[in-house]
Amino acid sequence: MGIKKLGVGKAKDLAELQAEYLKWGSKILAPHITKIFNNIIQQGLPTDWITSLAIPLFKSGDVNNPSNYRTIMINPLFANPFGSMLENKINKWAEERDKRAKV
Repeated sequence: MGIKKLGVGKAKDLAELQAEYLKWGSKILAPHITKIFNNIIQQGLPTDWITSLAIPLFKSGDVNNPSNYRTIMINPLFANPFGSMLENKINKWAEERDKRAKV
């Protein structure tokens, strides 16, 4: 499910990977990625996955005014589907135990 949520046409990650690679090969790669994610749950998150690159992009106006920039974050490609998977697991756990916050 996390692979389906990935956007296409986005920038490459820090390892030069693009979401299209996972989307195109999802039928073959999904079982292997699942094994990797299960190992991560048991052994911990790879340190490479907690590093992002912040890139300021100039919008318009005075180049010396920081509010005239917006920031994009380049995150490791596999961190996004892992985060989606983890969110789904936590949501399922919370719903099964009636631990959801009341709105």
